[in-house]
Amino acid sequence: AYECGPVSAIVKPAGEVHANRYGQDGARCLILEIKPKRIRAQPSFGKMFAQPGYLRGDCFAALGTRIYKEFKTADFASALCIEGLIFEVIGQTERSRHKLSNFVAPEWLARARELCHDKFNEPLTLFEVAKEVGINPAHLSRIFRRHHGCPLGEYVRRLRLDHAAHDITHSTKSFTEIAVEYGFYDQSHFTHAFKLYTGLTPTEFRAATS
Repeated sequence: AYECGPVSAIVKPAGEVHANRYGQDGARCLILEIKPKRIRAQPSFGKMFAQPGYLRGDCFAALGTRIYKEFKTADFASALCIEGLIFEVIGQTERSRHKLSNFVAPEWLARARELCHDKFNEPLTLFEVAKEVGINPAHLSRIFRRHHGCPLGEYVRRLRLDHAAHDITHSTKSFTEIAVEYGFYDQSHFTHAFKLYTGLTPTEFRAATS
């Protein structure tokens, strides 16, 4: 089971039995289907679509948003651009899977992750999380980054940006209000972080998802 937030992706192999559940706000999804002959022709495709998966992280958020932007643009070059971006997603996926291929996540890592989700919008330090799960801070930092592909602090920032993306799409709040609510210094700081994460400014993101 995966809890799929804004600008994230689920990989579903052909014929895989699955179910989707949506919250009260619903969801807007962009579905990319790779034809069987293309999967057979590209070994990397076969690996990516061999089993269900959840893609998360700055690179996937930015690439996914760029794919959607090209889909909305739909000019003479869009198909070529989309194809290239899909190959980038596959390359990043293979790189991530290679890093985690021999890694077994300890139970305390799940507790640390849950704490980040529960208190993402509160002042939270690495030492507090380490104390809560009973692990040395340096060890927690190293293992968390290895498994999630980013430092714990960056993971929490992404959670804030996920919720900000939700508010941009589902509310009429100003970007300044959203920036303050999710702990950014000002709108400029928020805009910079949001564009690094999604590949779009808040204005572009609201326009693309409206």
